[in-house]
Amino acid sequence: MKAAEETLEAKQKKQSSFELSGKLAAETNRVRGITFLFTKPPYAKKPDIRWRLYVFKGGEALNGHFCDSCFWFLWQVEKEQPDGMLKNQVRPYMMDLGSTNKTFINDNPIEPQRYYELFEKDAIKFGCS
Repeated sequence: MKAAEETLEAKQKKQSSFELSGKLAAETNRVRGITFLFTKPPYAKKPDIRWRLYVFKGGEALNGHFCDSCFWFLWQVEKEQPDGMLKNQVRPYMMDLGSTNKTFINDNPIEPQRYYELFEKDAIKFGCS
């Protein structure tokens, strides 16, 4: 009887596991040796209009603007027009990936792992910066 139980246990251990391991995503999320916690979704698009993200420090704008990888958080979504028709638009969204010091939109902390749509003149603050 004990031999049959051991054989059954051995078969169960050898069975394939179809659980998500994250190994495939880890391979596709590696850039220059760094594994990112987020994969660019297929609906991430470059905008048809120009969006800019300005960086301020101590209330003063730093030279230039930061927008090199902004298409990572610009998504194509359907928005309803005043006439009731749906139109595809590229809109900015952001997510805190679980940072230690939080992310803020207009001085309000956002929940990690949740998407937030950004609007013109929104102020984004990363941690204590």
